[in-house]
Amino acid sequence: MDIAVAIWQSDNHSDGGVESMTQILERMHRARPVVITQRETPRTERWRRRGLEVHVLPVAYEAWSEEPAGIRHLPRNNAWMAALVRRRRLKVVHMNDLRAFVNLGAGARAAGARLVFNVRDVKPPGQPYKMTWRVAATVCDHVIALSREMASDLETRLSGFFGRPPVSYFYSVVDLDRMSVPAPAERAALRARLGLAPDRFVLAYVAAFNAKKAQLPFLDQTVPALAARLPSAQVCFVGDFRPDTDAYARQCADVVARRGLDRHVRFVGYTPSVADWYGAADAVVLASRNEGLARCMIEGLARGTPVVSFDVCSAREVLEQHRCGLVVRQGDHAGMVDAIARLAAEPDLAAELGRNGARVARELFEPTRVVARYEDLYFAVGGAEPPRA
Repeated sequence: MDIAVAIWQSDNHSDGGVESMTQILERMHRARPVVITQRETPRTERWRRRGLEVHVLPVAYEAWSEEPAGIRHLPRNNAWMAALVRRRRLKVVHMNDLRAFVNLGAGARAAGARLVFNVRDVKPPGQPYKMTWRVAATVCDHVIALSREMASDLETRLSGFFGRPPVSYFYSVVDLDRMSVPAPAERAALRARLGLAPDRFVLAYVAAFNAKKAQLPFLDQTVPALAARLPSAQVCFVGDFRPDTDAYARQCADVVARRGLDRHVRFVGYTPSVADWYGAADAVVLASRNEGLARCMIEGLARGTPVVSFDVCSAREVLEQHRCGLVVRQGDHAGMVDAIARLAAEPDLAAELGRNGARVARELFEPTRVVARYEDLYFAVGGAEPPRA
């Protein structure tokens, strides 16, 4: 069965949701994906190299980036999608983002396709889902969440005009060949290559700089107290960092300069070798304002690195239930300092959490099992009989 997967690519090079969906697409063998996206990037070339059929619809990008004037593109985009569904006889269209739904969902539905909608984040408590989300919940046949906690949140808070859509949760995938546990000698070599001193307690904060990822309050409230409590601490921020053009990144750089934190902070920027930083770090830090299932958390665990996280969605479900990290109440920066200092003071605990994390990654995020669940859902939603193994 051919299925369409509409993937909205953000400006963030390290967009975890797109990477996770890419790894799923690359491993499908029962369903045949047709990929639709809004611009050419290195990922579109990667999809083509893997033999995937790829359609690029630039006016979808214009429809969103020129808002509200760009709304004039939406009828054309949806008409294009309707024609593709009919021409390719697509039974299911899977959308990974609300913007993909707005540009393509109505056309896919009008042409007779069934719709699957991936929700990658939950709204912070107290922030309602707006009208566009309610439309998506009404029109779509099935919603996919990324964890049990996330599914429960959506079932409670995301309602359509005629009730709530069925929600399933599938954990994200991790490339366990690339994200494996380094041996002690390999870890030491990684630290040397990355310029990390052996006597530093290194924290990897992996995310593009933006308000959701909340680097600014972490720098302003956590890092000064952490530096005083644990002088060996060094926080390495890995991810898109453009202080020359981005106001949020510039604010973060200014805080470091103003508070004299240069010895304890390193801005790495984007790197394709993020696995090296997970493997070299003593812990991964997750201090976001909100998440669905944070990719830095699950990739850090796969590398055998314990995670310290604010109480974002999925953190307690993964870290506490499987004893592979420490969870702190949202916004409790003093508690974050205590948790990090505890890991530094208790190496046996850190090692135990790291071992548990690697085991959990193999159990929950192994690609073959996750991909099979996606394919099963496509056949069920599309009303088709899956091929025999």
